[in-house]
Amino acid sequence: IADQATLERRVSLDLLGLPPGVVEMSDSAVDQKLKQTTSGLKAATADERWARHVDRLLETPQYGQRWGRHWLDVARWAESNGYQHNRDRDHAWRYRDYVISSFNSDKPFDQFVTEQLAGDELEPLTDENLIATGFLAAAQYSGNEKNKTLQRYDILVDVVNATGNAMLGLTFECCQCHNHKFDPISARDYYRFQGFFAKAQPINVVLP
Repeated sequence: IADQATLERRVSLDLLGLPPGVVEMSDSAVDQKLKQTTSGLKAATADERWARHVDRLLETPQYGQRWGRHWLDVARWAESNGYQHNRDRDHAWRYRDYVISSFNSDKPFDQFVTEQLAGDELEPLTDENLIATGFLAAAQYSGNEKNKTLQRYDILVDVVNATGNAMLGLTFECCQCHNHKFDPISARDYYRFQGFFAKAQPINVVLP
């Protein structure tokens, strides 16, 4: 059975991706010292020390950085457009910081999803809700495509496929073109789903 110090190290690596430092490990040492030197003071139980240690890790900024990066991978976040020109996205960091802040503030998942899919439709309209739609605006963008209709369609395909993968746990690539007998989503469903995003256009907006 692992001792307390080993368990604390494991949970620190899991939650923060970092080994515990002096601050994280100090509770056990302080509690042990009190137990040895102050007979009149009841030392914290192992369960209390463990809960206090985990809570302290969850309150650190590194927690959101550690686990937010996994969502950013799912959301195909990048600081450039990809494709031929691969131009920088100067404001992409705002969505990254929004994700990290959402994890650190323990934002409910339903709210997290709603803000990213429809933040520009929520009332009251806030900077945070607009920034959340960076999930949709993270689509790959081919600046070398001369056919603007095709360029626009490529963006919609990316948005729909990413939303299906991230929010529904489904792959939408096949039903973009044809039906599979045992797939839950048909080609007709695919383009109905795409219709939700058809009027949107990824642009930079001016925040107050």
